[in-house]
Amino acid sequence: MTTPFSELLSTALSAHTIDHTSSGPSIELPLSGVTFDGEFVDGPIHVDTVLVQLNVATAAPLLDGRVVRQSFAGIGASRQMAERDAFGKFLLGSFHVLLCTLAAHECDSDGTAWSIWGNGTAQWRVCDSALLVQGADPTSIDYAQYHSRLEALFIQSASHELHWCETFFASLNGTLTGAEVCLDNAPWPDASMALRAWHVAPASGYRSGRHFMLAVPVARDVV
Repeated sequence: MTTPFSELLSTALSAHTIDHTSSGPSIELPLSGVTFDGEFVDGPIHVDTVLVQLNVATAAPLLDGRVVRQSFAGIGASRQMAERDAFGKFLLGSFHVLLCTLAAHECDSDGTAWSIWGNGTAQWRVCDSALLVQGADPTSIDYAQYHSRLEALFIQSASHELHWCETFFASLNGTLTGAEVCLDNAPWPDASMALRAWHVAPASGYRSGRHFMLAVPVARDVV
């Protein structure tokens, strides 16, 4: 038995008392104009494990025609469990950042953190998700060190407009198996290089981390 993305998201939005409407695979928040579209796609077939990929597209007036596109892998003993694993990564990662920044929603314990990035000519209000870690204690990872490098690279190269950034890293038995940073859906080579330089893989086992942020420009007349 499977559950559509729209149904899972509707349940989450209702829990946050956020008004929304549903149309097929799409969910819209009327007050902000934010829309979420999502679908689960089957992954490779294994004897005792189901793999899926959740693709989510988020649109909003503040994005000025652009779309935030994300993918989340899910694994479980059944299709339903795999779907909920993938959806949980969206829910614990970028979901609250998107609500806070694009829909002006406030939640007491959503795991997000706000800061100001910038220099003398441009500033952004940055909303960060928590670091979502699998296979390790999040406090054992000195992500703040890499995050500072990410901030410096962003300030050096980003145009003074709204941006979003997603970071993912994974390792298996001491070997880095994935390290990617995307800015506005596109690969960001300099940040990916910095991620690989920072990352130290545990000697054994699997570990992965995912982080999402969205930067809203501060009007120049108030910088």
